Amino acid sequence: MDNTYTRLTRLGFRPEKERTERTALSVAEAGKTYRVEWNGRKPSSAFPIDGHIINDGARCDKLIVVEDITDEGGWADTFVELKGRDVPHAVEQLEATLKSALFRTSRATKTRARIVSASMPSSRNSPEWERAQRRFMQAYGCELKRMKSQQPDRL
Repeated sequence: MDNTYTRLTRLGFRPEKERTERTALSVAEAGKTYRVEWNGRKPSSAFPIDGHIINDGARCDKLIVVEDITDEGGWADTFVELKGRDVPHAVEQLEATLKSALFRTSRATKTRARIVSASMPSSRNSPEWERAQRRFMQAYGCELKRMKSQQPDRL
């Protein structure tokens, strides 16, 4: 079955965290850490995007690819931007990555985008954030969520 992991490795890109079964996986950059946890062991890996898979223009930092071995099967791609404070720019970077030719035709069953930032501006009364979340879901079938560094994302 063709998926993001096999497509990237076939193109010669190497994961920074090799594919293996695990219950959690974390990626870090510039003092920010994104951690995802699953119920049970799942085959997963992490790829660096910024400066490795995509070298120019706006792009996010990391991609986590997980094989979902539940009854539904399939794969999940999680695009991660590890950011200081500029959440609007992080949204732009994630969106540019999702629009790139390499990921536009993703065959992932689930697609997620995560922004890990030093501070979390309130999403209340933030029409820009709400529009971004709707746009990501409508245009890319992608859940957009903000996380604090080290906060586990339990999927």
